[in-house]
Amino acid sequence: MSEETPQPGPGTRLPIISGWSAYPGYNHFWYRDAASNAEQLKTYDTLQRPNGYFFALPNGFEKRLDNAQQSVAILCHTNHDTTLNNRPCANITGVRRIQINVLTGTSPLEGEWITEVKDSIPPDIEERVTQTRNVFSRWVDSQVISAGTRSRIEAESNPVNFSHDLCNALSHSLSENIVAQSMQTADVGARLALVCEWMETQIAQDPAKSLTRHFERLEIPPDVRSKLNMELSLLELSTTSSADRERLLTYLQFAAALPWGDHAELPNTSLADACVALSREHAGLDNAKKMVIDQLAMLLWWKQLSSQAQQEARPAQPPLRNMLLVGPPGTGKTTFLNSLAVALDRRVEIISCGGISDMVALNGLERGYIGARVGAIMDAVVRTKTVSFVLGFDEIDKMGQNYRGDPYSVLIEVTDPVRNTQFVDRYLQFPFDLSQVLIVATANTLDPIPSALRDRFDIIELRGYSLQEKQQMTRAYILPRLYKALALSAKQVSITKAALTCVIEEYTYESGVRGLTRTLLTLLQRVLADLLTDPQRKRIGASQVREYLGTPFVLHNQAPLAGAPGYSTILAIAGETGIGTVSGMQVSLLKAGTGKCLFSGFDDNVVKESVQIALSYSRLHAEELAVDASIFSTHDIHIHCDEIASRKKGPSAGVAILLAIVSALREIALPEKWAATGELALDGRILVVGGIAEKLVAAHRAGISCVLIPSGNRVNIADIPEDVVAHLKIIPVATIGEALARTLLCEARVTHEKNRGPLIL
Repeated sequence: MSEETPQPGPGTRLPIISGWSAYPGYNHFWYRDAASNAEQLKTYDTLQRPNGYFFALPNGFEKRLDNAQQSVAILCHTNHDTTLNNRPCANITGVRRIQINVLTGTSPLEGEWITEVKDSIPPDIEERVTQTRNVFSRWVDSQVISAGTRSRIEAESNPVNFSHDLCNALSHSLSENIVAQSMQTADVGARLALVCEWMETQIAQDPAKSLTRHFERLEIPPDVRSKLNMELSLLELSTTSSADRERLLTYLQFAAALPWGDHAELPNTSLADACVALSREHAGLDNAKKMVIDQLAMLLWWKQLSSQAQQEARPAQPPLRNMLLVGPPGTGKTTFLNSLAVALDRRVEIISCGGISDMVALNGLERGYIGARVGAIMDAVVRTKTVSFVLGFDEIDKMGQNYRGDPYSVLIEVTDPVRNTQFVDRYLQFPFDLSQVLIVATANTLDPIPSALRDRFDIIELRGYSLQEKQQMTRAYILPRLYKALALSAKQVSITKAALTCVIEEYTYESGVRGLTRTLLTLLQRVLADLLTDPQRKRIGASQVREYLGTPFVLHNQAPLAGAPGYSTILAIAGETGIGTVSGMQVSLLKAGTGKCLFSGFDDNVVKESVQIALSYSRLHAEELAVDASIFSTHDIHIHCDEIASRKKGPSAGVAILLAIVSALREIALPEKWAATGELALDGRILVVGGIAEKLVAAHRAGISCVLIPSGNRVNIADIPEDVVAHLKIIPVATIGEALARTLLCEARVTHEKNRGPLIL
């Protein structure tokens, strides 16, 4: 550009600077240093501006135009350069609106003056200004805007200046597209309508107003609605800079997400489909499956009655029965929750309770504290968006308690059929009905669970799997899943029955199948390494299993199936895992003693009490047992358990201990391959015990052929696997006399016939 450039007018070519929302009559101080200006504005000092004039376009708008395309720009003038706050700046004024040709082929970009564009005022401008002022008043209440700017806009009476000031005040919030449209629009009414529509959209997105409309549509109880209305009032009074605004907004949004008025959903399934769903992933668990089918039958009956009844006479949903699955690890308790939910046609949410010692994790923390949050129970309700779902509490026996409260008390409240209709989360601080939620919990043992909580569940005890059941589950469920995961087929790798037996007995001595799954995965992965070099089909037998897996993992003391006098075999339940165990017990007489009783291998006072009962019974009934009573004062008795320091669950060793004592005193060995379970009373009665199925499965696994059980546990034989019953001789006995007759007395007769000596009973 030459310095003889004439005054601006039609045909004048001026440089274009983008990035400033300029308007006619608007003065602006523009900092010229690179630190404060946008990337497009840094060329300001390098441009020759004839007589200080230039064209201004919205930021990036020139990139949308072709060469010589007409556009509307603002003619601007640099009044003077100055320094402000020790920074160089320029005073710029928007002069008028000009229609130009944009010359994109020049550098820097230039525009050619075509004609001046006047602002046009429509006839209904007063009505549009009034409407825009009203919308602006509603929008600005919840926005951060200076008081001076707001007052200037509200006091402006000229429609043209009002439209310019409004666009300028909102330029920091408006999108680039709206800024460009407002600069290009010469119609004042259209300009106001454009900004007014944007403010209406922002108002519609205002959280306080949208939440108010949302709550109006929900079926919220009156007492809860009054509390939420109070919180909404606080939100409306807060500003975006308020510290409590985000906390109020989070609280109200969570309350709005709850399924208010969401009545119980009817199951869309059948009993036959439910049976298929329950059997698809799990073998056994018959009691649990029957309970699920019972629940579904009740819900389907209610569905049928509801469809026949009129709307006002619709019967209420029958109460659901909470279930507690108790059993050893790996027996499918947690995965059964998913199958249960599919069978009932419900969603499932599982809360892992292991390690929870603070009730805040379940029922939330009040908003007055730092880190306030909703509890896991109500969080599950929000995720499912319904109250007809299955809520699982996994491993509730692993929870603890501390000074912050007892989490078991929260479970007691949520499982109580009366109190759960008004369950109160500490964060929300209002009642919510959870009576339609089906609660299913899992545990390895019942001991840590308070009796008040156990009373609120239908307890379903799951036993461990026998060898035959594990083989069936491996063929039907485990191997197909592993083959699919590894992209294998039975044509490439086949595993024989002997190989499965080897894996089960030598590498995974457990009640469940979790370790079996891991071991089979390891086996198949090592077979894959051979397939890479030799793609021939692999047939895996027992010897190949040992080659691939190496030394057997299961290194434990096997209980002798036959022993010397004084040795007996005890069936018990491990206190930590609930797995059935087989332990040997040895009773020895120490001469030149004073009648003391020595213990070793015991880590449980309950077993010691069983020993004391057995010793007392032996002294009281020494004559009936054909035992010399003087031995108790001339000899010490040492009783040792093979599994040292292995804690047992509950009293169940009294019968085996007494038989071992009598065997030692009579010097008669007990029969081979036998074991006993049951507790003893001082009058000779044999008391019922728990875990019969687990104990007999463990006995079968250990090679026992004959087991004595209390006669009161005869009903538990129905829960024992068929292959275990087929290989075990189960003898129910009601008194210690019957137990002696089945063991020591018959053995004494055999010894007498061999030695042909006198038989003293």
